[in-house]
Amino acid sequence: MQERSELARGAAALLTADPPSQLVCAIELIADQIHTAETQAAASPRRAEVRSKLAELRCAALKIAKLLEDETLHWLRPSLQGGGGRNKVRITPDRMRWLAKDAEWGLEYVRSGRGSDKLDDVLGVPRGRFLCAAAAVRLFELANGSAPSKENLKAREFCDLLWRAAGGGVSEAVERGDTDNLAAWERHLTSARKASKGGLSERALGAWLIIGETIKDSHLRDIFPPKSAE
Repeated sequence: MQERSELARGAAALLTADPPSQLVCAIELIADQIHTAETQAAASPRRAEVRSKLAELRCAALKIAKLLEDETLHWLRPSLQGGGGRNKVRITPDRMRWLAKDAEWGLEYVRSGRGSDKLDDVLGVPRGRFLCAAAAVRLFELANGSAPSKENLKAREFCDLLWRAAGGGVSEAVERGDTDNLAAWERHLTSARKASKGGLSERALGAWLIIGETIKDSHLRDIFPPKSAE
């Protein structure tokens, strides 16, 4: 915990000299959110597993729909259709077919293909590194009046400190020696800058909501005097 606080203070010092505890606490909170996002991503099921269950659900729903229309089971219909109380779920052939269509939609949305095999990535759930870059863009905007460029050394250092405060390690590209630790943040800062200008993807919007709410709830705008964008 002590190391995380020191990392958060180091990140805050890149935004303003002698950073107040309010800013440090907000950065620690963002680090916690990033850690949670990465923990959930690690537990995300595989695409193949989800597709298998969706296919099973579709088949089961269609089979139930067919059985409900079987005249030998007509005596069950009042019970299945909620006749015994207002809180009972209505189970009808049409509802089962709708459920099968929902499963078909899911199969199309989580279709087999290239890219990450994790369901969270397929669904566009914000990941930790993008959250770090989104935090850098929003906080540097508040501190300086404009978003940092991908070459901004302080912004890259901020991302690195925030990522480490969240418990993150070096990327595979850094381990392979394809890039250095700070340069690895350039593409994430580029994506975050594009997202801040509108046309947000589902993933970027989710990240922006997380970071934006933290800044709002922590009243960070009160720390930095208003500045016009360059």
